[in-house]
Order: sequence, then structure tokens, then C-alpha cells
Amino acid sequence: MYWSSLIHKGTTVKRSEVNRVIREAVDTFENRGIHLPAFAGWRPTEWLHRIDDVSELVEAGLGWDVVEWPPGPFSGSGLLLFTLRNVRRRQPSGYTDGYAEKLMLIRPGQRTPLHTHRRKTEDLINRGGGLLVIEFGEDTASKSHSIILNGVTQPIDRAVELRPGDSVTLSPGVYHSFIARESDVVAGEVSTYNDDEHDNVFADPMERYPRLEEDEPPERLLVADYRRVLKTLSSSNLQAE
Repeated sequence: MYWSSLIHKGTTVKRSEVNRVIREAVDTFENRGIHLPAFAGWRPTEWLHRIDDVSELVEAGLGWDVVEWPPGPFSGSGLLLFTLRNVRRRQPSGYTDGYAEKLMLIRPGQRTPLHTHRRKTEDLINRGGGLLVIEFGEDTASKSHSIILNGVTQPIDRAVELRPGDSVTLSPGVYHSFIARESDVVAGEVSTYNDDEHDNVFADPMERYPRLEEDEPPERLLVADYRRVLKTLSSSNLQAE
């Protein structure tokens, strides 16, 4: 059974590396004809100028996410994501329903840790590049789980390879990890409502977000920055006035 009482502390990532990773991602997306919404390019001060209008972006957690899991480094245990939409609907039963969409840039050799979700059903889609290899936990197949590969339901094997255009649907409880091979992969994720704070279950429990070493100012805000950085910027602006 997956799980333990030990939660591994996240790694520490320099802000300069986060800035570099986002710049490189912007170039990759542009070269592949992938267009991001305008707020993807906002500088921190632009967020401040729009502070009265960004509550939905902040609450939904839309925007940039640069993750590095233990043991690191980013080139081996990292991932860049951009959350495009994340809509939550409260049901009378109290269950949260809705939908979400993300873009992910996975560099060759980068691997996500083995994990699953308590509620979220997700489609992982290879939008272009190399191979996106989805690997499954050892005991996942023994629990009679199945996946939907390109619209066809099939039993779980140890791994599936997604070529550009391929997709797989994963249900809650299916432990999985993914890695890019051959070249960069731009992957899409379409899912039910995304709740990173409460819905992720890692086989080897760890913190979701890395700690940041602020060795230079942020060029773009991360989702994890919003409340802290905007509060700081707002306070500094008021003091300046």
C-alpha cells in the first residue's frame, strides 16, 4: 500500500531559475504556435495595477507553476505548468464538480513522482514533441483499474507511450508518473476541478510546492506567489503613497 507518515520537505529553487524556465517555456510555446492568455505576460507590477480585477484568477489558481520535487534538480524532477482554466461548481451534496485545463512543458528526462488523485479524473494528451511515457504503480493493475487509451478502455499495463495526438484517461486511485523521452513534450491536461492542496496523493509523500530563494526579482508571478507577493506589493505601494 502506498503512503507513509513521513512527508519529505520540498526542494529550494532559486527565483533566477524560475525566471529562466518560464522564459524558455514562452519561447517554446511561441515556436510551436501555442498562444497563452494575456495575463501570462503580466509583470508583478501589472498584477498590482489590476489587483481589484484579478480575484478570479487568484482563487482559481490560473497561471504559471514551476515545480521541483525531491530529490531534484529541476532537470530530473521538475515540471513547468500553466493552468488555463479551473472552474469549480458546488453541488447540493457538498461534492465539488467542475473542469480544468493545463499546459505542461516536459523536458527529456524529467519525471514526475508517482501519485494519484482522490477525486480528479484527468486526460493527459501529448500535444507535440517526443514520447510522453505514462508509468503506473506496481499494485495499480492488481486493483482492477483500467485506463482509456485514445477512447478505448483497456487493462493497465506497467506503462503506455503517448505519441503526439495520443491521450489517456486516468481515474482517481490510478497511481501514475510520466516522463518525456526523445525530445521536449508539450502536454495537455483536461480534467475535473483541480485542487492541488487537497486532492494530490503522492506514493512517497512530499510538499507540493518548492521553497523559493529570492536571489533576483520575479519576472512573472507563480500561482504559489499570488497571495504573498500581491500583499507585499500592495503594502509597499501604500507606503510609497
